[in-house]
Amino acid sequence: MTEQEWVEFLATGVPQSVSVTRIPADLSRAVGCSSQLVQMHHAYAVKAHIKHGIDAYRLPMVSITINLGRAVLDSRGHLQFFYFEEIIFGKWFHVVVKPNVACSELWVSSFHMTKPNEVARHTKSGKVLRPYK
Repeated sequence: MTEQEWVEFLATGVPQSVSVTRIPADLSRAVGCSSQLVQMHHAYAVKAHIKHGIDAYRLPMVSITINLGRAVLDSRGHLQFFYFEEIIFGKWFHVVVKPNVACSELWVSSFHMTKPNEVARHTKSGKVLRPYK
C-alpha cells in the first residue's frame, strides 16, 4: 500500500481490512496457519493510532517490520516481529501476528514502537525463527 492508501484506510475504514504482506511458509506453519497472507483490520489501525500514537505515515512500517525484522514465536503461539528503523524514526518497531481461531487467516494484533529492553525480553522468552536481517 502507498502512504496515501494508508491515510485513506485509517481515515475512512474503506476497505474494512487490508492485506499487509505475505510471510514465508515456514513462519505460517510455525503457528499452524494455512495462509501466508497477513491482514490488518481497520479497527486495529484505529486502535494503534489512538493507543500507540501510530500515525498513517508510520503504518508502512508494519510490512517492513514483518518482512525484514526478527521473527520470534512466543509462548502463546503468536509471531512477534522486531525491526529497528534507524534513518527516519530511529526506533524499534514491534508487530504481533496471530492466526484466527480456525487457523486459516493471519491478522496483525499489535503494532507499536518499543524499546531495546523489550526486544531483548521477548527474544529471550520466545523461539527465534528468523534472526534480525
